[in-house]
Parts: sequence; structure tokens; C-alpha cells
Amino acid sequence: MLRTLRRKLGKLCLWAVTATAVTVLWLHSEIESQGEQGSLHTGRLERRVQQLPGDEPNLATRTLASQIRDDRYKDGRSLNGTDTDSRLKTFSQYGFRVVEDGIFWSEELEVLVPAGESDNDWRRTLTSIRNATVLEMYDDAPCGDRTSKKNALIRLSDGNLMCVRYKSSCWLYGEVLSFHLSRFLGFHNVPLVTLSHLNQEHPNWRNPSVQWTMKESGWDEDGTVSLMQWLDDATEDVPVPPFVKGDIKQLNSSDPTLQQLTRDELTILIQYTDMVIFDYLIGHYDRLMFHEFHSDLNQPTHNALRQGNKLWLIDNETAFFFALKLSPAHRLVTMRRFLESVCIFRRKTVERMRTLASDVDSAVEMFTNTLSDWEPTFSAMRDTMSCRILKNWPLLYIDYKQTLRDRIKDVYAHINNCEKAVGS
Repeated sequence: MLRTLRRKLGKLCLWAVTATAVTVLWLHSEIESQGEQGSLHTGRLERRVQQLPGDEPNLATRTLASQIRDDRYKDGRSLNGTDTDSRLKTFSQYGFRVVEDGIFWSEELEVLVPAGESDNDWRRTLTSIRNATVLEMYDDAPCGDRTSKKNALIRLSDGNLMCVRYKSSCWLYGEVLSFHLSRFLGFHNVPLVTLSHLNQEHPNWRNPSVQWTMKESGWDEDGTVSLMQWLDDATEDVPVPPFVKGDIKQLNSSDPTLQQLTRDELTILIQYTDMVIFDYLIGHYDRLMFHEFHSDLNQPTHNALRQGNKLWLIDNETAFFFALKLSPAHRLVTMRRFLESVCIFRRKTVERMRTLASDVDSAVEMFTNTLSDWEPTFSAMRDTMSCRILKNWPLLYIDYKQTLRDRIKDVYAHINNCEKAVGS
């Protein structure tokens, strides 16, 4: 009887395993099928983007979808569905895995990267900031770059501290576009930024004592400023990345220095690899190119702050308009070189770029809709944006949507090249 019972249990287990495998294969084919059809309609692409790791909607579906994607890589399948050597892994001298599948940061390091605010959280914070009243203005406090003496630190009635940038529109728009694009891409390393119009009817500026300070500071009553989240416990202790210092030509899985870095050092380095992609997309040359012209590479990374192991990318005002319209050609070549100096990526970043590149027109249109929803100023500039570098300068015009299309394709092509190099 015992032998018979064992045979029955064995058959039952075999049936359960087979049924589970069939279910997983069906789900896999369904997700792949939806992915192929998603490029036909913006709404379908939106559902695909929302299911990527790091977003809020549909946690159960997202977890299952990301697990199937991860399993595809672990089984030795590449971005293009070709065979790769799944044994391409790099281990630290401290015993933990650093790189897996040749181009991905390991899962055990990924979980160490501090998360940013969820989409629901930052939207709730943004709404609160827009309806809050400025209680105090500290116009003598250091806030933002030192090129504008009219910048100020403010304390709002909802408890938030914000850095007010008083500048011409191109600089302000660059900051706001950068923030919203970072959230759209799933990067949580850019502080919240929003525009605020300077008039007494706006909830932010109805405090009489603040109005007096604004007048004394020479602020235009009909002007616009940006309010950027203040990081009061952040430090400038952000070392220059090794691929900028020239210590290595390219950050890839064969780099022996990876084995010598601690978990904390690698946690910052992982965020650097997102930073390089982000800066290329927005045309922000200032952060890394700053160190091209300064011999002291032991100084902190320009326009970057740190809270523990969280990297913050600040002062993105040169993005888009200034960088892409006025920058000499050699700067764009240098930015391309920085992009190509990185060949290890976060798995979720690769998934995000692959989804966007699969239907780049719909992806950029989605971003435009999101931007218009949360920053009404941009609703009238959906195709061609315009701004001024200085108050009395002529308007600059830029087709930022075409720029994004081209650069998303560039980034994903580079990721593919890195994978091909590993597989060769």
C-alpha cells in the first residue's frame, strides 16, 4: 500500500509541475504577443510601460511580467532573442555577485539602491506645494547656482522647503522638463520641480510680508519662477565616476576594478550608469563635461548631491534648450563618448528603453501628454517649444520631441551594441 501511495503522489507532483509549466509558457506567450501588438496604439504602449519595474499600477501583474522577463535573461536569452552565455557573471572579492548576463547589474546589488518617491507620492506632494502659501523667504540663503542673486529658499505652509529659481524661461523649462522626463523613464534621482507664477492671486504668493520681500528683491510681479525640492541633509560628497576620470576606458563586465569595490561604492556606481543615459537624453553636458576642463578630478561630481547612498542629480537647467540649441558640436560628441563609456545597466532601465524604442512616436506623445497634464504652461507648446535665454533675447525654438525620439533610439542602439560585444 505504501508503494502504491508513493506512485500516486509521484504522478500528482508530475502533473502539478507540468500544469505550472504550461501556465507559465502561456502567460509568457501572452505578454510577448501583447508586446508585439502594443506598438499599434498609444494606449497599449502605456499599459506596457506601466508594467515595468518601478511603477505603481497593478503590482501583481507587474511582478509576474518582470519575473518572466528576468527568467528569459537567466535562461540565456538576449534582448533580441538570440542565445547568450548565461554564465557571464562577475563576482566581488567580498563574495557577492556584481554583474550577471554580461551587461546587467546583479539583483542583489539592485535591491540596495535607495528608492525614490512613488508616482502617487510625488503627485500628492506637487499638488500640496501648488496650494501652499509661502510663510518665509530667505533671500540670503544659498540656494541653487550662484549666478542668480535673486534665487531664494522658501518655507511653505505645508512644511516643504523649496529652492526658488528666478531666471529666464529656458533655464526654468530645462529643470521642469528634466524632472518629468526622469519620472517618465523610471529614474528617481531628480528632485521635484514645478513652475509658479508670481502674482498676488496665486496661493503661493498671497502672504503680504512675502510680497514685500519679493518687491525688495526686484522680482517681476508678472514673472515665473521654478520651485525645486530642497535637500537639506544632502552633501556634495559624490566622487567623479571612474569612466570620467580616465581610470577606465569603458565600464563593462571585464573591468577588474569592479571586483574591488564595496557594496556602497557599487550602489553609487549603479546610479551613475542611469545618470549617463539620462544626461544624454536631455542633452545635459554640464554635469560630466565640467570635469573635462578641470585638472583636479578628486573634487566632487558637478551638479550632484548625495543622501546616504542615494544620488541626486540637480541643476538640470541647461537641459534641452540651452544644451541642444547653443552647444558646440564637439560637446555633443563628448556626450556620446560618455554614453559609450558605460556597458553595464540596470535591468529595469534596459526594459524601459526597449519598450520606448519599440514605438518611439507613441512614447514621446505619452510624455507630452503627461507633461501637459502636470505643467499647464507646456500645453500650448506641444510640438515646438520656445523660451528665452535672457529676458530681452529673442525666442529660441526647439523640436524637443524629435530630439527625444532620436536619442531614445541612440541609447537603445548602444545597449544592443554592448550586448553584442559580450556575446561575441
